[in-house]
Amino acid sequence: MPVALGRTVTNICSQVQRGASGCASHVTAALALAGVLALTRPAAAFEIETSYTSGCHEQITADAIASAGWPDGREPPAAGETDQRIMDDLPFALPSGDPWTLALLIGVRHNDIGGSDPFDLPALSQIHDDPDRQSDHCLRRIEDDGEAGDATALAACRDFILAELALALGEGGSDEIDMSATVAVEVHLTFRGRTELELAAYPFHLGRAVHALEDSYTHTFREPDSEKVRTVLNWIEGNLEGGDPARDGHPHVAALDGCGDGDELRVVPATGAAAELMAAVADPAGGKAGRLERAARVLELHTQQQPGCTVDNDWCDAPEASLSTSSCAVTGGSSRRLAALLFLLPLLRRRRAGLAVLLASLVAAGSARAQEQAPADPKDEAKPPAAQTERALDREEKVIEQLPDVVERTWGASLAAGGAFDRGAAMASAGLRWNPWDTVGLGLDLEYNPWFSISAGDMAPGVTSLYVPVIWRLKRFGTWELRTTAYAGATMMLFDLVGVDRGAIGPFVGWNPLGLALPLGPDFKLVVKPGDIAVAAPQVTGIPFYYHQYRFTVGVEWYP
Repeated sequence: MPVALGRTVTNICSQVQRGASGCASHVTAALALAGVLALTRPAAAFEIETSYTSGCHEQITADAIASAGWPDGREPPAAGETDQRIMDDLPFALPSGDPWTLALLIGVRHNDIGGSDPFDLPALSQIHDDPDRQSDHCLRRIEDDGEAGDATALAACRDFILAELALALGEGGSDEIDMSATVAVEVHLTFRGRTELELAAYPFHLGRAVHALEDSYTHTFREPDSEKVRTVLNWIEGNLEGGDPARDGHPHVAALDGCGDGDELRVVPATGAAAELMAAVADPAGGKAGRLERAARVLELHTQQQPGCTVDNDWCDAPEASLSTSSCAVTGGSSRRLAALLFLLPLLRRRRAGLAVLLASLVAAGSARAQEQAPADPKDEAKPPAAQTERALDREEKVIEQLPDVVERTWGASLAAGGAFDRGAAMASAGLRWNPWDTVGLGLDLEYNPWFSISAGDMAPGVTSLYVPVIWRLKRFGTWELRTTAYAGATMMLFDLVGVDRGAIGPFVGWNPLGLALPLGPDFKLVVKPGDIAVAAPQVTGIPFYYHQYRFTVGVEWYP
């Protein structure tokens, strides 16, 4: 189960979402982040696959279905064109290229992320901190108190699994499983983003069911030989609220979530239990009722409780009780870099206006310092005002003489490169420049804009765009230019996505609210644009698709 960075980061994200402003909020957030990163340690878990985490749930589920087989011994159909486009854009590796396995693994990930990006911490906190969703992960609910709370938590977990299996089998009275039935599911794809897909209903709901059963091996203390449950762990009250262990049970323990070397004690029985559940439902004997009855018996077998285990006896002297309850793990565990990334992305999204103002202030201050007068001569105080003014003008003239000459030619060329990390992309452009007026310039740029995903660790060709930049020079500080730029043109898709064809053409728009141009001699300008906003929308009909980016761009303009 992906676990949030814990109470501290949750509070930080809440501050960011509420739009806290001012230097104090920035400093507080920075100090809090530094504290979190200092405490965060790498951790392995029953993770879902990202660029930073291994696919534990996916591998356990794939091994289980390979052992149990599909209902009635059927074989998955071949993937169609839409299925293939989905598979090409998945943020995880698919062990088998068929639509049933596709739906199964999307289902097993769905408990953890829903239709969200695995790196979208605010969205994940809405899932994992929801009191009504704790049974999706076999965790205690708020009402599961004391030793009796272990029994009620396990019962709620079983109920969730059986409800998902009932959905998998279909609502009709037929004893046959309709493997062609579909369900609409919101899914996060690497580059298509959040989109609604029609997935095979049986494997999707089966994936959600086995996720909870697999989590029951990481979110409980178990007796090693009999595998009986000594206690069910508590995320909300145990980790987020620091509850009373006698009442709320033991907090979640990140160290138990391992699925790497040395974690076979949980991985092997979790895989076996998932396979037994799949086989019970796949067996046609007794029709729909028989499938559910067998599934219920499997769940009872694998969620038996060992009585008498409480905080007073360290949950029957469970060795796991001595482990740290630190909750600094994301999607089951990650590095400090991931924690920083998850924090900084929302921060960057909500601080653009502040950054623009800050840049303007720094530019103004920098220019003022560049032209700052030399220390006053005590003799000046005795001179008349006219003489003091003349001397000050002389000093300013000397400063200006040391600055590069203003580039005044009308026609030129431009080269630029940049990157976006809010929604990953790179860009490289070449174009022309025309400055018919002192304060306004025009251009024509051709841009290549490949995309990448940090969460999936993947790249795609992206789009190519042709557009006209309109440059408005807001202010000159000596030979420095403070400028804003608007872009408008067309963009073309360079690869296929779900619902978007390669070669699709649509509008490209953008805006740089504040940029800086610095002369590099009489022929060149260095152009720095730290707040570029670009939107490539290659498809605006049907289901529209656009790819927005917040870029940092650096370029050179040449006026021969």
